[in-house]
Amino acid sequence: TSFCISTNSSGGGNLPGKALHFDGVNDKVLTSFPGILDTADRTFEAWIRIDPNASTSSMAILDYGLSSAGSRNTFMVNGNRGISFLSGGTNANISSNVNLIQPGQWTHVAFVLNNDSGYIYVNGVQEGSGNLSNVNTPPGNDSLVIGQRVSGGSIPFYGDIDEVRIWDVARTQSEIASNMNIEYCGPVPSLAAYFNMDIGIAGGNNIALSKVFNPINSGDGILTNFALSGTTSNFIAPGASIDIPSFDSTITQMGINLIANDSTSDSYQWYDCTNNQNLVNDTLRSFTALVDGNYAVILTKNACSDTSNCVNVIGVGINEINNQSNFYLSQNPVTDRFHLINPSSIKINVLIRSITGSLVEMRQNVIENKIEFNLSDLNSGIYFLTVIGPQGMNKYFKLIKQ
Repeated sequence: TSFCISTNSSGGGNLPGKALHFDGVNDKVLTSFPGILDTADRTFEAWIRIDPNASTSSMAILDYGLSSAGSRNTFMVNGNRGISFLSGGTNANISSNVNLIQPGQWTHVAFVLNNDSGYIYVNGVQEGSGNLSNVNTPPGNDSLVIGQRVSGGSIPFYGDIDEVRIWDVARTQSEIASNMNIEYCGPVPSLAAYFNMDIGIAGGNNIALSKVFNPINSGDGILTNFALSGTTSNFIAPGASIDIPSFDSTITQMGINLIANDSTSDSYQWYDCTNNQNLVNDTLRSFTALVDGNYAVILTKNACSDTSNCVNVIGVGINEINNQSNFYLSQNPVTDRFHLINPSSIKINVLIRSITGSLVEMRQNVIENKIEFNLSDLNSGIYFLTVIGPQGMNKYFKLIKQ
């Protein structure tokens, strides 16, 4: 895959990056990640492509635990070209339908343990389920290994592996299907380990490399027995085709009001470029500057981030500024309650910020003629009230709370 580190750019799209080829003999990735233990829910995911020359023997995608009944977590391609989870013993093994994994073809595979029941998904579709009530992974045994099973047997993977993810929750079919083509750029809730295999020079000399990185925790993967040169037993391209989130990192400026043009981001964080700091509580798509300066917005999707260019804002004043609008306050200074009068009953947004810039109240899409506010919970002092109307019909008040 192609790891997303994005700043001041718009991009994204379906971009295949790199993957790691395993030679089917002794290649494996050893980690210090202990895995999800005991009887806890868990989810494994990976993109795999078995080599066209691979036999029909079993091939481990990943494993961890102890080689005894109910204690290991062997997630593998089985001899029937299906997917299996094997833990050993009764009520500890399940397999998918057969002939689902075609040689030379990228396939997404997933296993879920959910409250003693197991499920297998191939390309986001459930293809197997069963009773896993005897799965119980003890601590202190083999940590996660990719491309081979834990001690006690040998079923090396022959082919390519990409986007290995381990979650400490039972992911739903919908979550698996909707996110299997999406790349993560860092920690996301419940993602316990993540190996995207996107380092090195595809097919080149990577002998100096020793590990694949896990951005979630310290359990990086040690490359073991790989040739790290040439088109096998090395990093290869293209890998699985994964969607890197795209951003519109431009801003529309209307005087002291800034609006992020990207409407699909998971979150927005406005940034003071002059003082190099995030603006407390300014996490909406729109932002109103209280002082002259340079401002940007940080956009986030799927833990990937993009930052806009800094926009210069000048002309901010603490007195009322009338921009062809006729909004007014019922009183100012105020004690507790007051009204904002909207004579034409047009749709407006109203923001109240403290003198330090913190957002203390927001009303959106209000069309009332007389809008009541209650400041009884606020300390005495100076606040700034911003009315944002259509087509530049904005007004700014210095509000004094007694």
